[in-house]
Amino acid sequence: MARHRASVQAHNDVKALVLEKGWQGPPMEKAEIIIGWGYAKERLRDPDNFLARSKPLIDGLTRAGVIVDDNANRVTFHIAGFYKAKQNETIIGVKEQ
Repeated sequence: MARHRASVQAHNDVKALVLEKGWQGPPMEKAEIIIGWGYAKERLRDPDNFLARSKPLIDGLTRAGVIVDDNANRVTFHIAGFYKAKQNETIIGVKEQ
């Protein structure tokens, strides 16, 4: 149940950010999604855990109307990697193809 609540919250957060940034237009038919993770504490990271944690955020792009769907025929992924940041953060960029 907690995981479901976190997933719903992530969808809502993405939708709110999309609206805040002023994105308008029809959903992208095909897109490249670029993901990067900032971290505050220096330690070795496990990239597949971050990918799994990003799924609700990517699903949120679909629910917010930014992309039509997140299936393999419609999106490609580019992992920007990890970087030092003041606080933990996930950055997701979307580029129409």
